[in-house]
Amino acid sequence: MILIPKRVMRDPISMLPLFDRYARESMGDPGSESPSRTLPMDIVEQDDSYIIMANLPGFDKRDVQLTTRKDHLVIEAKHSEQEAEEELKLRYSERFSGGYSRAVHLPETIDRENIKAAMVDGVLTITIPKHNHANKEIVVE
Repeated sequence: MILIPKRVMRDPISMLPLFDRYARESMGDPGSESPSRTLPMDIVEQDDSYIIMANLPGFDKRDVQLTTRKDHLVIEAKHSEQEAEEELKLRYSERFSGGYSRAVHLPETIDRENIKAAMVDGVLTITIPKHNHANKEIVVE
């Protein structure tokens, strides 16, 4: 006879808080007055800069606000389509109306004065240049 050990399975109910937190963070808190989601993004490091790319379908560049606060870049995008929808007697809606918000830590090696952003076809691209700290020879006099 071969005995197979019984696996101890965690109580599935104990996993609910984890799923609740995931749902709130990724899809917004349904009980919140202003629904906001965490902005998904890609960050790429190049030799001379960092590039942040975030998809914001349905948003216009006027809906996006970028600010630097201490050592963070704060990205906020907000829009509401409810005003036009009220005139249409909307019966059912799955489209997101609200905003995205994200704070990204900025390393000390960046050039804050030359951060650039562009919005093309619903994709926000932020270019954060690095300081040029090239090796410099110091002449002793």
